[in-house]
Amino acid sequence: MPVTRLAATLLVSLLALFVLTGKPAAGAGEGPRPNILFLLTDDQAPWALGLAGHPHAVTPQLDRLFQSGAYLPNSFTVTPVCSPSRASLMTSRYGSELGITDWIHPKNEPDLGLDPATPVWPILLQAAGYQTALFGKWHLGTQDRFHPTEFGFDEFLGMREGGASPRNPTLEVNGQMQKVHGFPPDIFTDEAIRWLRLRDPKASPFCLCVHYREPHAAWLPVRDEDWEPFASLDPQVPNPDVPNLDVERVKKMTREYLASLHSVDRNVGNILDELERLDLADNTIVIYTSDHGYNMGHNGIWHKGNGHWVVTDPPRPPRTSHVVSGPTCTITRFVSPPRSVGPASLNPAPSSKPPFPTSIGFPPSATCVESTSRLTRRFTAAVSSRSCGDDGRLGQRPLRRVQHPSSVPHRHAGVAYSRMEADSRLRERRP
Repeated sequence: MPVTRLAATLLVSLLALFVLTGKPAAGAGEGPRPNILFLLTDDQAPWALGLAGHPHAVTPQLDRLFQSGAYLPNSFTVTPVCSPSRASLMTSRYGSELGITDWIHPKNEPDLGLDPATPVWPILLQAAGYQTALFGKWHLGTQDRFHPTEFGFDEFLGMREGGASPRNPTLEVNGQMQKVHGFPPDIFTDEAIRWLRLRDPKASPFCLCVHYREPHAAWLPVRDEDWEPFASLDPQVPNPDVPNLDVERVKKMTREYLASLHSVDRNVGNILDELERLDLADNTIVIYTSDHGYNMGHNGIWHKGNGHWVVTDPPRPPRTSHVVSGPTCTITRFVSPPRSVGPASLNPAPSSKPPFPTSIGFPPSATCVESTSRLTRRFTAAVSSRSCGDDGRLGQRPLRRVQHPSSVPHRHAGVAYSRMEADSRLRERRP
């Protein structure tokens, strides 16, 4: 299963087990329907976690969360760039099925967004009586018809676009754009805690989504407490022997990136502590994931699916017999698209698509080889699987940049999935 769909498929499974039916899973015992806390970071790599063994990542709160449930480090994203990955997380579908194959540029693509007719899991939860809210980044269309409230969220505060300033950002608040003083992780966390405190605890269970902007660039400024652990750090470089590597730039970016991540870790701890204070932890499922991974000098590259060389003299790709010579080269299809389930056509209109998942398996004619590409690897929660042909970006659109797939560690940041204080099957860490 391509893991951009994993969190959505997981939530759908939860819906089937005890949300929509109102019944707990077999062996779970009787009890009220669980609350759901869904935490999503932006550009967090699998190595950007203390538990993953990084020598400099300071993430005690994330480590605590991951150790309390299932930790799935061997997971993959279909398209390692913001909008298509987020579309997959909402729908359990490939971005190419939805017409979203790259990050949505609000000025160049003002009419592009997730089709409101597409089934998404927040709408299912809302229909099942859940109180829902989203605080943070959306990036699935800026027009009103693409607004989060059209996709099952009762309340939204954040940015419809892909980015915001790392300090004093301009955000949508109560339907109006305004400058909000503070740092985005603190703002979104404070709003999430406010919402938890003000909701009616007797009315119905909740699904609270907090989509952090961090650790997306620009990484600075951050609060002093987030910068202090890294201010004088001389970080290790993942591949220092890469020819012409700009080592000082990589080290500078690493310090800033880890400081930005620390701000997320601190705020995740605040939300988890609030669940304890409100006596909600025992009946709350927590899912933590990132949209995709990130490079920080790995094999001379930084950034994500549309990565950049961080060397003083970028190499030119070698000519081989596998690449057509000439001024341009377009790859129209990397692997055959998946077969749709049932009698539906391969790419039916969104309104006619059945609920999750839309497609499984590959046609008999597909060429599918176990991939060693690290372009799309990410970490996620609850189920771990390896998908062949995981370099979905090359399979969905013309090749815009020449990249070395094996050099780009785009594994997903790493998801933790736990039902806090739940049964031992979910509490044990699964490597």
